[in-house]
Order: sequence, then C-alpha cells, then structure tokens
Amino acid sequence: MGFNKNKGLSVVAVLIVLVIANVVGFLLPTIHNITFWLGYSFATLAVLLMLVVVLFFFDSTDKYQSFLRLSLVKIAWIYFVLQMVVAIGQMLNITIPYLSALIVDCCLTGFFLILVLSSHIAVESIEKQEEAVNQKVLFLQNIQVMLQSIKTEDATLDAKIKNLTEDFQFSDPMSHSMLAEVESQIETKVMLLKADISDVSKAITDTDIISSLLQDRNAKCKMLKSVKEPRKEKDNSGVRYVTVAVGVIGLMATVALTVCFWIIPNNKYNFAMSLYEAKRYPEAVVAFELVQGFRNSDEMLVLSQEAVKETVYQEAKELMSNEQYVEAIAVLEKLGTYKDSKELIELSQENIRKDKYSIAEAYFNEQNYVEAIKVYTELGDYKDSKQKIEQIYNRISDEDGVVYYGSYLGTPIAWEIVEKKSDRLMLITKDAICELPYNDELKNVEWSESTLCAWLNTEFIKSFSEGQVESILPTKIDGVENKVFLLSQKEVKAIKQGDILKCDKEWWICTQSKNNALFVNTSGKVDKTGEKVVKAKGVRPVIWLSLE
Repeated sequence: MGFNKNKGLSVVAVLIVLVIANVVGFLLPTIHNITFWLGYSFATLAVLLMLVVVLFFFDSTDKYQSFLRLSLVKIAWIYFVLQMVVAIGQMLNITIPYLSALIVDCCLTGFFLILVLSSHIAVESIEKQEEAVNQKVLFLQNIQVMLQSIKTEDATLDAKIKNLTEDFQFSDPMSHSMLAEVESQIETKVMLLKADISDVSKAITDTDIISSLLQDRNAKCKMLKSVKEPRKEKDNSGVRYVTVAVGVIGLMATVALTVCFWIIPNNKYNFAMSLYEAKRYPEAVVAFELVQGFRNSDEMLVLSQEAVKETVYQEAKELMSNEQYVEAIAVLEKLGTYKDSKELIELSQENIRKDKYSIAEAYFNEQNYVEAIKVYTELGDYKDSKQKIEQIYNRISDEDGVVYYGSYLGTPIAWEIVEKKSDRLMLITKDAICELPYNDELKNVEWSESTLCAWLNTEFIKSFSEGQVESILPTKIDGVENKVFLLSQKEVKAIKQGDILKCDKEWWICTQSKNNALFVNTSGKVDKTGEKVVKAKGVRPVIWLSLE
C-alpha cells in the first residue's frame, strides 16, 4: 500500500486542523477548565485516529472499503469534522453541559472505532471466504468443462453425457474437505469416460458409475452442511488493532458506563419514586420499567403494578354493580389472572347472555321474528337458541313440506319431506349444501367406504345438537349403518314429487356404475353414465327423523 497524492494531501489537511485547534486552545483567551480539556483531548484523539486510518487502514481502490455506499475514508472525514467542531466548541467554552459533551464525544469516537475495526475485519473475512468458495466450486466447473468437451455420435450415450452434465450443473456447488476422496474418484472416472468414448458400451457403464458417484457425493455434501471444515492455523494479525483500540475504548467505556449506569439511572429512579409517592401508579410503572435492576426498582415496579391492578379491579367491580357488563369485561381482560378476574368475566358474560336471551324471548313472543333471529344467532349454543331459530323458520316458511332442522355454517338447514311414515320422516336438503367429490381417490369404492360418506357422518352431523342427533335414525347401506346418507337410484325413481329432485346443481346419489358414481342432473333425472368419483358435485344429505 503506497503513499499516494491523496494520502499526502489528507495528512497535510489533518495536521493543519490540529494546528488550528491548538491556536484556538492556547492563543485565544479561553478558560482551561474540565470542559476545555475534554474537548482538547478528543480533538487530539480524532487527529491520531484520522492519521491511522489514512496511512494504514484503507486503500481507496478497495471495493470492500465502504459502508452504505460511502467509502470508509469519507466516513472517517465526516467523523473527524464533526468531532473537531464539537471539540473546538468545548474549548471555546460555548455553553455545553459537561455530561452532554462527554456523551456526544464518547458516542462519536466509539461508533467510529467500532465501524472501522469491524469493517476491516469484515474485509479480511470476505476475501478469505471468496477464496475458499472459489476453491470449492472449481471442482464442479472443471467436471462440467470436461464433460462438455466429450463428443460422440451415439445418441443414447450423448443423451447420458448431457444429462450427466446437467446433474453436475445443478449439484450443490459447495464442496468440503471430507468429499475429497469421492470427488477424486469422479474426476478419474470422467477422464476414463473420455478415454472410453469410442467404446459405447464401456462409456455408458462409465456414465452410470459417475452418476452413482455424484449421487453419493451430493448426499454426503448435504450431510456435511452442518460439519465445519477442519480449523486452519489461526490468523492473529488483528491483535495489533485490537490492542490499540481496547485501551482507548476502555477509558471511554469507564466514563460512559459511570454516566449511563449510575448518574442517569439514579435520576430516573428518584423521579419514579416521586411518582409512586404521589400515587400516580400508571406513570410510576412506566418510570420504574426504564430502570429495572437498579437499586430496588424491581420491587417498586411490582408494587406499582399491583397498585394499578387493584385500582382497575375496583373499577371493574363498580361497573358490574352498575350492570355495565360489557365495559366491565373490557376492564377485567386487562387484568389477566389477577384475583378472581376470570370468574368475574364469566359471570359478566353469563349476565350478558341472560339479558340477550330475555330480549330474544320478548321478540319471539311479540312475533318480531327478524330481530329474534338476530339475537338468537348471537347467542349461538346458549340454552335452546338454535331450536328457537328452527321454530321461527318453520313458522315463517311459505313452502309446503319444508322444515328446518339443524344449522350448517350458521344457517338453519331447509329440508323437504321425501317419505312419511307413522313414526318417522325421510328428509332431504332442499338445496345442495356444498360441492364435494364422491371419493378423494379414483377407484371403485363402496358408498360406506367413500370419503363423502365419512364426511357426512363425522363433519356434517355436527350441524345438529346432541338431542337432534339422537332423533336421527340410523340407516343401513352396504351392511353399514350411518345416520346421514344419500338417496339410491331406486329411491330416486320412487319419488313422485318431481320438484324435490330438481336442483340448481347436479347432485350425487350413492349408487355406482363401474368406476363412476351416479348423479341427478338439474332437471331431476338420474344420469346413468355417472361421473368419476373424484369430480366435485352437489351434496344433498338425507336423514330419517324419528317422530316419537
């Protein structure tokens, strides 16, 4: 690294600034107090650091010597100018608090030292990594070049060589010292392949061996990802930089730590204590959190938090006594597990549900069904809310033979009566509730083994309450009893009410035809050809409902 023109001019500029600082400090009438000597010390340190940076650390042509697209020499100049402005201001006794000046000086110098040293270490690391990477990827690049140079007129062999070249191209480029043996075998076999290229049979055998070795190499490479390379001889060249920096930083750190970990925290602690004594507990919590670990701040923080919680707890109880349950819940949720907060939340929620249920009952008795449905829907499973919704739908239904039973995706399910007996009704949903495949796999499958049958009897059946499920009678199909099923072709033909079979979607029946399942088209006719079981079609569940 030479001493070029730019470095020479930089040294001259730094020395001129040092002379100016000494003129300001010792020829002008200034008071040489602690603030003066603080500024003078950091000005001298800035000059020394700048000279070290310009002379020894960085070369302007080094592509890595930059930070945020600025060369580190330029950053050094920025630091130098800022530090000299601050230092000269301190030497001229401009009104700057000593503590503030010390913090600014320490921060500027400390940040610059860390940036310079870290960047220099990073540069060396990057260069070493690039060298290591280049060595590691060289193996695959060399093999690819060797394979591309091998020519043959045999189409099969040529295809194998091209495939092999692609395999090397897309293999993990990073090697490892523990792969040396297998990579050596690969290289030997590629050379043998080149020699055997005139013998197609031998060459094809060689390509197979190379492919097998490559697979072995890639598998080991994946396994060795977490295995570090054997350590090389340690590089201790950075010791000289660290030794110089540690002394300077240590002195600044001592001062900075005293300020940051005693003077400032002590002031904040005293302020937090004043808030606590004034019973301004929420503000005291924030203040004590800023000085956790200092003196008895942790204990005072707990006391302040407890005082805040107790205040909020009493506020919530007052809201409950005034029957403001929603507001009380919002307050209690902030308390988490404090005292009996969870029990009070549950009590408030129960009171809210009771009030809503009373409102819904009033709407129901007044035959204001629209509002009643809204409130019952909000209540969900509370008491008999779902059954009340069904009663309302059944009352306001204008279509003969339509009943409401159960609730799918939050909406009461409309059913049409297919068959009536003295003790039971066969019901089919008025519309297709969704579209699903008959079976998830394309194969000849019995209805009882289909995924659609399983879905109806595990997921869809959750649309009913426990009491409603008990009222649904099991039906045997293919020797297996299920509570929810689909109509068969025979049952469809027996239905005389044609409108029941019509639907805006094609819908499955449980009867099959080879690998297909039959379905009913939108006009209500059975398609005897059927459709592949993996296709999605409408689903109209069927149940037998007990009337006893």
